[in-house]
Amino acid sequence: MPTEEQVKKRAKELDDKVTEPERQSQADKLIELARKEKVSLFRDPDNASYADVVVRDHRETWLLRSSGFRKWFRGRYYLRFKSAPNRDALDTAIETLDAQAQFECQTMREVWLRVAYHDGKIYYDLCNDDWQVVEISASGWKVIKKAPVRFRRTPSSRPQGASDQRNLEIFLRPRTPSDHRALRRRWRGQDVNRADHCGAGRPERWARA
Repeated sequence: MPTEEQVKKRAKELDDKVTEPERQSQADKLIELARKEKVSLFRDPDNASYADVVVRDHRETWLLRSSGFRKWFRGRYYLRFKSAPNRDALDTAIETLDAQAQFECQTMREVWLRVAYHDGKIYYDLCNDDWQVVEISASGWKVIKKAPVRFRRTPSSRPQGASDQRNLEIFLRPRTPSDHRALRRRWRGQDVNRADHCGAGRPERWARA
């Protein structure tokens, strides 16, 4: 019969063979996953915490405490571990990332809602799945994916419909007298809202959902 000391020694040997991932809690796995996915944390001028994440061939920007970031985080965890993290683990991981953004990260960026102004150019978020942005300059306009500004999305953000695209074309390139009249009507009736985390009180920063 093995002695008690031998049993304890054998138990310790078996415990030492357990791999590190097996030791990790779901929250630990989520935090490690964020590191491997190269989640880039930053804060806006109002000290709200954000994350840049890469999805396929484009960058997405999410408020850390938003439903959009939680959905992305759960999705990446599922694809890696073929299971869903529990709510407490997800909350703990996001709280940890938020603390990192608040107390370790020195990066601060402006975050815009729908419309941004940067370096003499206007940027308009199309709110589509590819996170495409219209870049408007004095020489013309083009659709890009890698904008120099950050946009955030809200549950009410919607992609451009056919009528919206026509209005956008009129705004970017009015060609006929009726286009110019439509542009003047829209400009007179425009109500530019300054949203939270988009520069309330700063006239030069436009924000419209």
